[in-house]
Amino acid sequence: MCRTRCIAGCWSMKCTTNHMKRIGFTAVLSILLVSAWLIAERQAGPSEGGRQYVCPMHPEYGSGLPGNCPVCGMQLVWVGARDKGAALAPKTGERAAVAIQPEQQRSIGMALVEARIVRLGQTIHAAGRIALASPERMPSSEAGVVDQVFRMPSQTGALRLRAGEPILSLNGGMVPAPCALALLTVAPAGQRIEKGRDLFTYTSLANIYVLADLRSADIAFLATGQTARANLPSYPGKVWRGNVLETAPQFDERTQTLKVKLQFPNDEPEIWPGLLASVEIEGRNTTALAVPESAVLTDGETSVVFVAQSDHVFEPRDIQTGVRTQSLVEVKRGLKPGERVVAAGTFLLDSESRLHAWGVPVEPQRERATEAELTATPGGRR
Repeated sequence: MCRTRCIAGCWSMKCTTNHMKRIGFTAVLSILLVSAWLIAERQAGPSEGGRQYVCPMHPEYGSGLPGNCPVCGMQLVWVGARDKGAALAPKTGERAAVAIQPEQQRSIGMALVEARIVRLGQTIHAAGRIALASPERMPSSEAGVVDQVFRMPSQTGALRLRAGEPILSLNGGMVPAPCALALLTVAPAGQRIEKGRDLFTYTSLANIYVLADLRSADIAFLATGQTARANLPSYPGKVWRGNVLETAPQFDERTQTLKVKLQFPNDEPEIWPGLLASVEIEGRNTTALAVPESAVLTDGETSVVFVAQSDHVFEPRDIQTGVRTQSLVEVKRGLKPGERVVAAGTFLLDSESRLHAWGVPVEPQRERATEAELTATPGGRR
């Protein structure tokens, strides 16, 4: 080992070891101090007169050093030096009007559409299960004796019959099935039946019911009495046509669905409760002002669109929305028919607008719309 002379001029191994320990301790301490300073600089955000960096999507986050946003991972952008005491940014969520030149609009794929009054409606699709009516009685219209029984339910279950099939004869006259039904019980042959007493009991299949679950987004288009169609896997190609009978009084919060009961006339006897069915309901139509879904930015309870004030100036505007269907959103307040809104490139425009609102400098061709530009456009600043 190479020995080092200590302060006292000693060349001993012990002094050399102590000297190296002091050097190592000093180096470790220096690394810890530098690391702590770097972490403090990154977390401290803006400092007086320093270069400042913010996230384009979350301008409320700032740092004194370049890096990535901890919220979304986007690279921080430089916003320049700040004056002493200057705030990093205005209140979160604010947006500003921006000027995007036509060549820039083409490069980012921006597209404009007009707000139009259209007919909004949709066909509601849902899945459900078959339900049957409650059991019924067939009373005798006269007193007599059952001569013969033609159809008798088995011990394993009800017997399914089509309308008109004979069930028994009473006083020489045949008593047929009044409709497609599931036969439950029959008076035995030779039994005397008084007027008004039961000849047989049955479950009517003249109407079948579907209990379907409707999504919350479809409820706005639903109304009692609307026409509907049903398909059953056990009868491929056959379509049942009926209507909406009633809706459940309560909404299922767990599944976010509403139970709906539909009724369909039926002539098929082999229908069983619990069978799967798919239904289509002709939803309610309404006429309203609408824009594409891609044009609407939603921040919690706030909906925003960017309205073209000229060929290159775009103003953020709060709107009140209604139903959503066919990739369209109903606009109840905030827009007029014919106004043009940005329908493609909205997220890039929104990022630019937020940066402007937070005072972030941008390239000259995309600089913030000046007061003169805004006042010169039709309608001026809101």
